[in-house]
Amino acid sequence: MARLHEGLRPLAWLLGEWESIQAKGMYPTSASFDYTTTLKITHLGQPVLNFYSESWLGGIAKHVECGFIRMDPATKKVAYMCAQDLGFVEIEEGELKGTSIEFKDDLLLSMSLPNTPSTTGLRRAFCLKPGGILEQIVLMSTPKTPFAQHLYITYKNKGTSHL
Repeated sequence: MARLHEGLRPLAWLLGEWESIQAKGMYPTSASFDYTTTLKITHLGQPVLNFYSESWLGGIAKHVECGFIRMDPATKKVAYMCAQDLGFVEIEEGELKGTSIEFKDDLLLSMSLPNTPSTTGLRRAFCLKPGGILEQIVLMSTPKTPFAQHLYITYKNKGTSHL
């Protein structure tokens, strides 16, 4: 196993295989829903974390995201780069504050293919809560709706923080 890059040590709390305790989707224009999700955050010894997430609704696979998390240790600035199977590519940036990061979208691109959702903005926050619970909150905006909470997830680590 590769040693965690020195510049990523402040983000070590994100590492591991996480599974949802609670995952709830909501938006002002749609009905709320409960789902399950996993999040795997690893590294290869380089100055970047790798992540992969899968989500299921009623046992049926619904969504995949993958990407990278980078950090400038001198400034605590963190970048979240993500590709989604819905047809989005996003870059969000934020600042590390202890064991929490609030990201705001810097770039959001979507495919021009039919049925790609009309999302105009994404924001997310990760926070490590007492008891080792990882919380993720995602806000979304569309052409008709300003930023509103879209996802709320709490995860437990499956005990693989050595990844």
